[in-house]
Amino acid sequence: MRIINRIKPKVLIFALAWIFLFPAALLSQEDQKQDSTAISIIDSTLVSNRQDSTLVGNNQDSTSVSNKQARKEAKKQKQLSKKATKDSLSIVKTSADTSRVKQSAKSDTTVVKSVSAQDSGDYFQTDTLGHNELSPLDIQSNRGIFILSQDKLLQLRILGSVRVMFNGNDRNLESKTAFNPYEIPTGSNVASPNFYAGVSRTRLGLEITRRTKKAGDVFVRLEMDFSGGDNSNFRIRHAYGQFSHMIIGKTWSLFNNLSFAPATVNNGGPVGSSSQWTTQFRYFRKINKKMNWYAGIEYSSPDLDIPDSVIGTLVQVIPDFTARVNSTEDQLSWQASAVITTISGEDSIGDLSYAFGYGVILGAKFILKKHDYFYISFITGNSISHFINIFDSKGEDADYNSNTNNFEGNYVNSGYVAYERKLPHDLSASLSFGIAALTNHPFQLGNNFDYAYNVLLDAFWTPIPGARLGLEYAFGQRFDKDDSRGLANRVSILIYYDF
Repeated sequence: MRIINRIKPKVLIFALAWIFLFPAALLSQEDQKQDSTAISIIDSTLVSNRQDSTLVGNNQDSTSVSNKQARKEAKKQKQLSKKATKDSLSIVKTSADTSRVKQSAKSDTTVVKSVSAQDSGDYFQTDTLGHNELSPLDIQSNRGIFILSQDKLLQLRILGSVRVMFNGNDRNLESKTAFNPYEIPTGSNVASPNFYAGVSRTRLGLEITRRTKKAGDVFVRLEMDFSGGDNSNFRIRHAYGQFSHMIIGKTWSLFNNLSFAPATVNNGGPVGSSSQWTTQFRYFRKINKKMNWYAGIEYSSPDLDIPDSVIGTLVQVIPDFTARVNSTEDQLSWQASAVITTISGEDSIGDLSYAFGYGVILGAKFILKKHDYFYISFITGNSISHFINIFDSKGEDADYNSNTNNFEGNYVNSGYVAYERKLPHDLSASLSFGIAALTNHPFQLGNNFDYAYNVLLDAFWTPIPGARLGLEYAFGQRFDKDDSRGLANRVSILIYYDF
């Protein structure tokens, strides 16, 4: 029984554009006036130089100076003329610069100040240990509209991304933005071609950083997309606050490997990816300059199918306990994460029963050369399938054994390897292979999932900062317990701009 939260919260910034475009227009008019003055001074200088040259010529004729001496004198006068012109230009430029400075100094100070994302001197450089955990296609921290208070103690960042996705498939899979081999039909090779286009991955959010003089920064982040429900409703991606070494709210689970995978057009990544959001309390510290550790208490919903013959409900009594250690170096980055989860339920007479699950993630990124990246990740555990993208909402945490009237947890093993190459002209390409398998129980039927894999070939181009074009070919296969199988192919295009 999956719990899905929906929320429907409009952003208006047109007035800010007028505030800053109007002074820019005034400054442009002032520049034009200064340029006209410069042209006038240069013209007068050239006229003066011509008159001087004429006088020199007359003097040479009157005094019968030789041709050699005349050429020497003309060359000398020409050099003096160039020097005078250069000096006049320098004076005009200095005058213009001084005028700009004076004009800027006279501008009134407003309550807030909008600053460029590239002007690092005018916006906060916050500690990235706690909240700046980005997946490959997340909006980068230097994008957005930054508004700084007059006292420079509060910063508002408005961020967003317009994203359009197209894909063509030879099988009609349930997930349109993720290529999930779990959904491939088995036992039939009949093709069902289809086309999809959507904007559900478009994002909108804001960040607020309040700088305190003694206690450090208070950071709040809210980010949403349109992937809720039928891919048209708001869905909360992040809604949390950070103070000191603590995070409270909804954000990436500590049990994920999103930092150890290449960019892919489909948002499910290679099979074996884990990128779930949970509501949590997190505490983190540095071990040294390169290593950090984290501990969290998180809430996630167990994912299993309850037969109609079973009278009972899922009641989550104990939260998940998560932990992580990671290290970042120039050529090698790695992490190890762990989770202890609980599946609890209440029967018809009110008795509670519990089943515990556990899992471990290992992930690493190697920078082989300046432009070559190699990624590897592995996940293993029991009753943790809902943390892995391929099994999310598929009811594979546990299966009901009618012989014992109990749910028995499913063991899962998954992993992937990937290679990414940064190419000239703002291009990049990657090749990924991922696989995931469940350990079947003797009481399960033959059409139960056994294992699946996918192969992804991705290419991205960044024509201008913030804009990206992605192309992906995906191939996958699913195998069931009775060895029946199915395959699927998909070609996808992703176009987006982060403002």
